[in-house]
Amino acid sequence: MLGTTGMDDIGAQSPLELLAIPKATNFSVPLRAKGRTKEHYERVSMFRLLSNLAARNLMGKTEK
Repeated sequence: MLGTTGMDDIGAQSPLELLAIPKATNFSVPLRAKGRTKEHYERVSMFRLLSNLAARNLMGKTEK
């Protein structure tokens, strides 16, 4: 599954898919005065962390 399926759900099967998500997803966050919530900021922060780990090949391997 590539992309997002909800406010809290970012799905990717591999680091390469994770790195492709910004091209397919709008990660804009409203300004504080325009209604930004903690959830907006946390979602973008988590995605940045995961994409940086993927870009540096630090995700590790997971067993299915």
